[in-house]
Amino acid sequence: MLTRTTTLILAVAAGIAVANLYYIQPILELIARDLHAGAREAGWISLLMQLGYALGILFCVPLGDILERRTLSVALLACTTFGLVAMALAPGITWLAVAAFAVGTATIVPQVLMPFAADLATPENRGRIVATVQTGLIVGMVYSRAAGGFIGAHFGWRMVFWYAAIITALSTVALTRALPLRKPHSTLTYAQLLRSLVTLTRAHPALRASMGLGFCAFATFSAFWTTIAFHLRTLGYGSDVVGTLGLTALAGAFVAIPFGRLADRRGTVFTAAFAVATLAVTFAIFLIGAHSLVAFFIGMVCFPIGMQLNQISNQTRIFGLDALARSRLNTAYMCMTFMGGAVGAFAGAAAWQAGGWTAVCIFSLGSIACAGLIVIWLRVLKVDAGPSLRTSDVPLGEG
Repeated sequence: MLTRTTTLILAVAAGIAVANLYYIQPILELIARDLHAGAREAGWISLLMQLGYALGILFCVPLGDILERRTLSVALLACTTFGLVAMALAPGITWLAVAAFAVGTATIVPQVLMPFAADLATPENRGRIVATVQTGLIVGMVYSRAAGGFIGAHFGWRMVFWYAAIITALSTVALTRALPLRKPHSTLTYAQLLRSLVTLTRAHPALRASMGLGFCAFATFSAFWTTIAFHLRTLGYGSDVVGTLGLTALAGAFVAIPFGRLADRRGTVFTAAFAVATLAVTFAIFLIGAHSLVAFFIGMVCFPIGMQLNQISNQTRIFGLDALARSRLNTAYMCMTFMGGAVGAFAGAAAWQAGGWTAVCIFSLGSIACAGLIVIWLRVLKVDAGPSLRTSDVPLGEG
């Protein structure tokens, strides 16, 4: 059983790991200027890092079902540390881009730790544990942009990656000392492991529903963050206000922690419905208060609560479907969630060009309405009636 200290270490480690993806965003201009590169070349660094993360989720996260998870997590964090050092020492833009891709691929540790935490938790407190680790991840995403900008402005962009390497190394040591060794659940080959992603998706309607909810929610998230700077600029506000909105989201993330217990007490369908309703209220506020900065700050308190609770509900649900395949279930879910993010970024930009902020909000409300239909489907499936856990290791994908 997980202790409070171990849960906290898991949450902090998840936040430290995911932060490595976002330190670079506020310092791209500094990097481009120092390495004599253009904005487009600098943008490729961030893109390659995100691409590496997506590929890492698809091809590395499933390994958590056939390899010992503490060893896998520590190895990935060690690789991330070396990659960050390579970024700090990069003599040119090409070196930096290659190192960024490697860091993105290795920094998938949160997606390994999440099913690990679900394994260590008891069924009655799994929602609370997942909520705590997820909150650490959200905090890491928010604080990394502020930390990267501050360190880069005062100490140079290379110091950002030295700082990241040091705290990642410390996190590696902490996980080595705090986490127990647990034998892997599966004896599948790697090829069987990847093929079983399709089999699992076909076998579990609740997984498909969760993937749909993740897709819809992250589409609204990406549409918002792709266009909000443009909208605020039309209102006369600069990037400093956008950054402050991000910090407001941090408060909302902490407010969401107690809601994780709802998944344990009331079931994940109830919390999914609550999440969808919160997201609908959020974008109604953004639409009605389109010219009010106060309305945006109010909405930014609600927004992370809805996003956080949706994620907690989905991951608590899928981790209860198959005790032997939690890493693969998380892989399928996260791949679809990131696909929703890509679609949302594209659709949000297109909506902005077509009809401004009103069109962005209408797109987001439409996506949320689709999520509402999926919640109704979940109620029909009665997924909280007692999901069964697999007790035998049948080679999924092998018929």
